[in-house]
Amino acid sequence: MTTGGYDPSKEPNNQGGEPNPPQGGYPPPPGNYPPPPGQYPPSGNYPPPPGQYPPSGNYPPPPGQYPTPGSYPPPQGNMPSSGYGRPGPIHGTPGSYPSPAGLGPQGRQPADLLSRFGARLIDYLIVMIPAGVISMILWFTDSFFLNIIGTLLSPVALYVYFVYFESSKSWTPGKKIFGLSVAGPNGQFPTTQESATRNAFLLISALAWIPFLGWIFSLLSIAAYIAIAITIQVSPTKQGFHDQMARGTKVLKN
Repeated sequence: MTTGGYDPSKEPNNQGGEPNPPQGGYPPPPGNYPPPPGQYPPSGNYPPPPGQYPPSGNYPPPPGQYPTPGSYPPPQGNMPSSGYGRPGPIHGTPGSYPSPAGLGPQGRQPADLLSRFGARLIDYLIVMIPAGVISMILWFTDSFFLNIIGTLLSPVALYVYFVYFESSKSWTPGKKIFGLSVAGPNGQFPTTQESATRNAFLLISALAWIPFLGWIFSLLSIAAYIAIAITIQVSPTKQGFHDQMARGTKVLKN
């Protein structure tokens, strides 16, 4: 008989004289027992149930759900495009273009015809003065082969000059003096193919050496320059037909 009138030997199902445990059983001793299914402590190392993630922590959000602030990129397909499927929003005023990489601020304006003419004139002088001297020497030789080389030298040298500088630096020395640069259709440097296409008209005069037909190619070369000047002037984006042929290259102010 215990104090208070409680006799454990008279409790039902008591086989050893030990007191019966309270209703519900003894609580488990301290340890790493997991809580019952569906019940998780407010803090601890147990992961939350599948599909339920804490508001903060290292668990990624469910697929397709990104937090409002953070470093997650927007879902694929919701990114703005600057042309030809390349991501990158166009900044600036209407009619302006994104700046090519490393070429100045956003929202650059197309270059006008006069500044483009001045830049090309400087480039022509840089190439044509030495090439012209060499060509004249070759023209006064008695070799027909050297005469042809003298005729081809200036237009080919101009062509290589423009393609190299535009595709590797996006400017030529003349354009750099006038604060201009060439951008490809995606706002980056024009590719070699794009620059080669937009300057292909320079090679027309290289065919002027053909007997009896050379004058036709000389006239075609002059007509190409005139057509380019007209299309640049009337275009709201100041793109000549040679720019359109090159997938939409642009000459922009820095």
